[in-house]
Amino acid sequence: MSAFTNDMESLILNHIFLNTDFTRPGTIYVALHDADPTDAGTVSEISGNAYARQPVVTGASSEWNEVGGGTVDNSGTIEFPAATPSDWGTITHVSLWNAVSGGTALFQGVLSSSKIIAASDIFRFDAGDLDIYFD
Repeated sequence: MSAFTNDMESLILNHIFLNTDFTRPGTIYVALHDADPTDAGTVSEISGNAYARQPVVTGASSEWNEVGGGTVDNSGTIEFPAATPSDWGTITHVSLWNAVSGGTALFQGVLSSSKIIAASDIFRFDAGDLDIYFD
């Protein structure tokens, strides 16, 4: 995943050029989408059927690894609850947020392969599978 959302771009530019502090979120929340969320990060997030964004800690107790070359990845499994009672459909994209609901979308990107989540299926990123990088 390599795309900053429009909001993240503004936060960084304002921090660097306009002396507006940007506070690093203590937790990043991973969201799933069934279509491109766009640079706004807000389009087509999965909802209902036990879906919830999943937290990943940042900072001193970070659950992210620096892997070099401007890339970080998840150090542990990020697991979503089972889809119940119905399916979530086909997951195609992921986004990262600063809040468990609402909040500001920070990054968004397409999955390397889509995944159909039927009723009772569990979607997960195994350790090292969610790469965040600059291109």
